[in-house]
This record gives sequence, structure tokens and C-alpha cells, in this order.
Amino acid sequence: MATPAEKIAKAKNAKSKPPYGSRRLARRPRVFPKNILRQTREAHNLTQRDVSTGSGVNIATVADAEVGFQVNLTTALKLAAFYGKSIEELWQAE
Repeated sequence: MATPAEKIAKAKNAKSKPPYGSRRLARRPRVFPKNILRQTREAHNLTQRDVSTGSGVNIATVADAEVGFQVNLTTALKLAAFYGKSIEELWQAE
């Protein structure tokens, strides 16, 4: 049976995987840094939760879309329909 000191030395030398959830997840690229989602939401005095509930889009996806991360077409259509605007009005390519 190994002593505690031997167990510690073995653990230090072993190449172990990081604990579950400790790796930073790869983020989607920022495709549209210029969007007016946040300004539109704030102009209507809405929270991200209000937008999420009203549009049927996950709240994390709403937050990601506001900072410019890529969203799929279905999500973009849901957000555009919620705000009553076209996709082109909400997302402006540089």
C-alpha cells in the first residue's frame, strides 16, 4: 500500500485530465459586431429575460447575440419578429 507522500508524488507526475467543466468552452466567432439588439431592447425597457420569454430564444443566446456572437437563422428570425424589425435592420454587416 502506498503512503500518502507516494500518492501525492504519483498524482503530480501523472498527466491527468482537468476536472469536468474546468476547460473553457470554445466560443462562437463574433460575426456581426455591429448590431442594435441591445439598444433596441433598452429602448423598449426590456430585460434579456423578457426578450427570451417573448421570443422563445434561450436567455444565454440573447446575451450572446447582443455582444455580436454568431446566431443561427432561426434565432435571428425569432428575435427580428419579436422586435418587429427585419434581420437587416438588427444586424448590419461591416
